[in-house]
Amino acid sequence: MTDAVRQWDRPEVGARLLKVFLLTFEQRHGRARLEELWREHPMPLSLEYLEGPANFVSLDFLELLLDELIRGSGDPDFMKTAGMNIATPEALGFAYYFLRGFGNPGLAYRKSVEASPAYNRAGDFKIEHSTEWSTTMSYRSKRTERNRNSCVGRMANFADRDTTDLTLDD
Repeated sequence: MTDAVRQWDRPEVGARLLKVFLLTFEQRHGRARLEELWREHPMPLSLEYLEGPANFVSLDFLELLLDELIRGSGDPDFMKTAGMNIATPEALGFAYYFLRGFGNPGLAYRKSVEASPAYNRAGDFKIEHSTEWSTTMSYRSKRTERNRNSCVGRMANFADRDTTDLTLDD
């Protein structure tokens, strides 16, 4: 598909979900380096657009952005590191306090999955098994993703950073 026919802002993934990846890059490398990355490899959507909490991007754009952030960071584990930083007020905004208010991870995960169509229309989450303190989830993308970057990011988003090893099987 050529850039001329791609709709980079197709409403598939909420721009708010990208915030954790942009914040982590900026915290590690600075805002100037993030802006430089945009100049080196012009992105079809601006940083300002991505900062709009009500905006959406296409899965194609998400994949392009994640590839560039990994390349620009020089860290092949960037997605895992960045994804595990999602449980912060800076990354989630008001949703952080909303989810924390449920009192246990199991309920917070269930509520996140229930709300997922509002922020992720590119695939479907499913709770396979859940208790108060343990949840097993699955995700099915509506189309084949071109690499594992989004998958690693999703796993890291939902992982317990203190106890989960995100070693991937090929």
